[in-house]
Amino acid sequence: MERCETRSLPSRLLRGDCDDLQSCYSPGAEAGVAGSWALMCQQKTTGRRGLSKEASPLGPVAPAAGSVLPDVAAIVVFYLLHTVLMAYVLLSVFFDAKNGFQAEKPAQAAIFIVAIVAVLGQIVWHWRLIRRRERAECFHAFTQNHWLGLTWFVAVCLLCVFV
Repeated sequence: MERCETRSLPSRLLRGDCDDLQSCYSPGAEAGVAGSWALMCQQKTTGRRGLSKEASPLGPVAPAAGSVLPDVAAIVVFYLLHTVLMAYVLLSVFFDAKNGFQAEKPAQAAIFIVAIVAVLGQIVWHWRLIRRRERAECFHAFTQNHWLGLTWFVAVCLLCVFV
């Protein structure tokens, strides 16, 4: 592997002067910049931008059988936290807290339950897309994230109609 010490780290990575990030990183370069530019490192062996699974500084990206990646688990936890907070807000705004969050009309309870089930279904769908961390599936999950917000928006609109 050749050492590319003559240019700055970002330019070395973008030009593809290095076989992998370790051969391209010089100790004098900023550590914060190295992490952000690592994903742009040109792989001479694959001809693609981005770190391969073997060249990743964190080791293999694909999970072992039966294991859960911490970033995927964190995304699911944040989705669930968002769901709990939205459910609490909807309950406190549209349902009577003095009577144990009883709905004034049966349609309100039905809308609330359908919204919760729809959001939980979308969370499971997103988890199924991102669990293997494949690029196309993660991008699809990223571009379809708006459906969670739309589900909550429709639920709020429908609850406003039935108040």
